Amino acid sequence: MWPPKAAAAPLGGMRHKGGSMRRRQGGFTLLEALVAFVILAMTMAVIYQAAGGSVRATVEGERQTYALVLAESVLNNYRSVPPGGMVRSGELDNGYSWRIEAAERPPAGEDRDQISWMLYDVQVQITWSSGEIRIASVLPEARP
Repeated sequence: MWPPKAAAAPLGGMRHKGGSMRRRQGGFTLLEALVAFVILAMTMAVIYQAAGGSVRATVEGERQTYALVLAESVLNNYRSVPPGGMVRSGELDNGYSWRIEAAERPPAGEDRDQISWMLYDVQVQITWSSGEIRIASVLPEARP
């Protein structure tokens, strides 16, 4: 067979070039490894921020839920309001403080002397280091 066919490269990736044998090795170059590491580091930073944000949101949600339960508990301690209204407050050991305030609700279209009982607008406020919550209700005046 003339002309001769090009010789196939020997096994193992060895090629004859310029009279010397050179072996081509598999793997990554230093630059490729650095690029992969930078991409991995950026991805991990994004995941860390997302996870940290969700943990903070969960903790704040727990604080708000606790404050709401506390506000309902304070309100449930009062079934009626003393004549003239009231303002009371307190603090808990865990950093929460509460305040309940009741003010007369003006009678709707009636003369105050003609009604036999008064209603009071009641507000409960709970505060803690990172927020506050308020709930409102209407309670009757306490009977003597």
